[in-house]
Amino acid sequence: MKGQLVFEFVIAAMFFLAMIMYTINYLNNTVFLYSSDYYANTLESKAWQVSEILMRNRGVWSGDPPNMVPSVIGLAGDWPVINESKILSLNQFCVNYRSDLMNLLDIDPELHGIRIEINESGSILAACGSLPEGIQNAEVTRFGVSESGKLLRVRVWYW
Repeated sequence: MKGQLVFEFVIAAMFFLAMIMYTINYLNNTVFLYSSDYYANTLESKAWQVSEILMRNRGVWSGDPPNMVPSVIGLAGDWPVINESKILSLNQFCVNYRSDLMNLLDIDPELHGIRIEINESGSILAACGSLPEGIQNAEVTRFGVSESGKLLRVRVWYW
């Protein structure tokens, strides 16, 4: 009789430990899924924010095109028209002063990166930054109109 009680205790203890291990494993997987979804949503939110700044904000630019320098970034003329000289200046500014562009967009270049691409009927008007492979990123595509009436596609990647 005493051996039967020990055996029942061992079975109950093993069952209890199995339930504890299952619960810990389930919580670990669930927390990972929620944290990765949160990170993906954060990336997408920042990509939308950058695209909104570019598309809706007029910006404050000084100098002559295509070497204008922004103190506040933005490409808009009258919504949904995007200023073509600002697009060309953005391309030059990005190549020459990438860290300043990142600061204007409130992005820490040590932690995150950005790529901005503006296309008009298949031809690239501006390409700022390069997209790394193997790193989770978010992409946002917006549409606007050039001053000449052509459709522009503005794509922003954020990682």
